[in-house]
Amino acid sequence: MSETSQSSATRTIQSPLGEKLGMRFVSAHNGVAEYALPYDVSNTTVADVVHGGAILSLADVAATAAVWSTVAEPDKYRGLTIDLSLSFVTAARRVDLVAKAHVLKRGRSVCYCDVRVESDTGELIAKAQVTYKLSRMTQPADAMTALFEGKSRAEQMALLAQLERTGAAMYRRFAEGGVHTDALLASAAREEANAEVLEALAKGAGDP
Repeated sequence: MSETSQSSATRTIQSPLGEKLGMRFVSAHNGVAEYALPYDVSNTTVADVVHGGAILSLADVAATAAVWSTVAEPDKYRGLTIDLSLSFVTAARRVDLVAKAHVLKRGRSVCYCDVRVESDTGELIAKAQVTYKLSRMTQPADAMTALFEGKSRAEQMALLAQLERTGAAMYRRFAEGGVHTDALLASAAREEANAEVLEALAKGAGDP
């Protein structure tokens, strides 16, 4: 099992709902995933018929795993189902189920999945279409990179000098609290000295 597939399985099986329903990870790779739901009387609705909500949850979990199996850096993303439609073909009576999902199309953030829920004998129980959205989480380093992106060397140095002066002002404000005053004022002085150096370099970089 690949690290990505393992991540997909962990995201769903370790959830309270996955554990409560007894779902079991089968596989997830390159946009295709399978999850199983062994028959259990606690998941039934009338007599031995598996509850439609359990079947819908199984389809959603399989689609989720299929999507995540396409993500190269899963720790940098978050995701959620934004649309799900399911059509029942026949009742699932006292049978183990397996949901087979595959990603039909993946855009920059939205993925479209098709899911077939079958019995352990291959009988089609339900079909689902799932729309899932992935969002890349912004990291502090990403925000800083975006702040400097597209600026000239002189502009970058000038901006960094402004940040240093802002840091110095914050250190001085903290020092007003009367705790670790000397250390905070020393830090402020270093920030201001860095700002002076950067401002001089920025001026030099901007000269013809």
